Amino acid sequence: MYNNQLIKIISTFNRKEMTYFKEFVTSPYFNKHEGVIALIGYLSSVFPNFNEKNCEGRVVYKEVFGKETFSNSKLAPLFSYSMRLLERFMAQQTFEDNPSAPKVYLNEFLQEKKLYKYASKILSLTDSSLEKNEKRNADYIRKKLSLKRAYSLNDASKGNLLKSETLEEKQLFLEAAFLSEKIQDACELLVKGRILKKDPKEITENFAIKEVTTNPERYEQFPAIKVYLELFRMLSSGEEKYYKSVLLLIEEMEAFFTLNELKTIYSYIQNFCVSKINSGESGYFREVFNLYKLMVEKGVIFEKGYLSQWYYKNIIYVATRLDERKWVENFMEVYRHKLDPAIAENAYSFNLASYYYSIGEFEKVLQLLLQVEYTDPRYSLGAKVLLLQSYYDLEEYEALFSLTDSFRQFLKRNNLLADARKSGYASLFKLAKRAAKIQSRIEYSSKEVIQREVEKLKADFDKADRIFYKNWLLKKIEGLEG
Repeated sequence: MYNNQLIKIISTFNRKEMTYFKEFVTSPYFNKHEGVIALIGYLSSVFPNFNEKNCEGRVVYKEVFGKETFSNSKLAPLFSYSMRLLERFMAQQTFEDNPSAPKVYLNEFLQEKKLYKYASKILSLTDSSLEKNEKRNADYIRKKLSLKRAYSLNDASKGNLLKSETLEEKQLFLEAAFLSEKIQDACELLVKGRILKKDPKEITENFAIKEVTTNPERYEQFPAIKVYLELFRMLSSGEEKYYKSVLLLIEEMEAFFTLNELKTIYSYIQNFCVSKINSGESGYFREVFNLYKLMVEKGVIFEKGYLSQWYYKNIIYVATRLDERKWVENFMEVYRHKLDPAIAENAYSFNLASYYYSIGEFEKVLQLLLQVEYTDPRYSLGAKVLLLQSYYDLEEYEALFSLTDSFRQFLKRNNLLADARKSGYASLFKLAKRAAKIQSRIEYSSKEVIQREVEKLKADFDKADRIFYKNWLLKKIEGLEG
């Protein structure tokens, strides 16, 4: 039962959500099945500490049915019924999180009862409440469209459609809802297209882009359209002027968007900066660093109150690259306490080791990494690379050879790592081992022998399909050539 879908889903809930679900299940309007009430009551009592012991079928059965003889055919339907209720509960929660949606459906109910005056009052109050909210994002446009539809329905029911202008007003929001979503999709398709190396022509000739560009004044009132149009121009053109105009625009209009939307917007801006860095414009490292600081300040990169461990890692890397040592040291210490406690220690130790490597304190790297056992494969692989690099720079060749041999066995046994990633890591460790062997023999081998081996190594490096940490390895090979 521990792997049952019901338990998997409610294990993602917070305490408040679990309490609401229990109340939902015990409401006779939604459920009258005593067995389901008992099941959810038990699961709520052990929440959030679900494990194989307290979720084992016989344990759950005893809590629900008492001393009756265990029968899986009797227990299984309760999980099925509960799952249906859970789906209904989640839909209900989403519905209630959108205050205008229930009012729109209420309007339809009132229309059927011909309570037009009350329906108009409800819509007017809902519209007024929506306008008081400062958000002017795509969600706002969709809610306004929904209300305009309801107004039109009311006018048609009362025979006022000819006198009213709600149908005309509805057209503007209908267009704006369509265009805002099309332009947001176009931005995502541009980024996706670059990764997959697709022809961007179809995206850049998007109908929505042409319409908004041709009639800018018609959509001037919609920040969701203005901001994403400028993002699209930045991403499609690669021009710095659009990058700067996006920064100014989002500074002016950030209050109109939710934190999640701001996170998406800033990720597009980062994508632009990274593409510039990849093109050789290293000055954009400073731009990325400034963006990260801004996102931290505004709380954009926090998830459920915690700083994302991967943002933590990327921020430290960029700041280290810019030699912002004091800032990095302060950031690592302050924000280690804002990481999810379940991963905080590993994330902190790994990034501290990475920082020590960047400033040449290789012994400290070894001390840290040899004390920590990483369960997350991303940290584990990164730690092995740091060990490889540190052993190389410390000229600890025997330790390096041992590490590369054990890592080769690790890759063979690992069935979860994608073949492309295996190939990238395998090439790095194999070629680094060869470079270390050459380096270890430089003092007592002839110049001609060393030169031949380096040329062969360089040729194999150039032929390799995929090498991770390629720049680091290339520098080591170039050092051998010197």
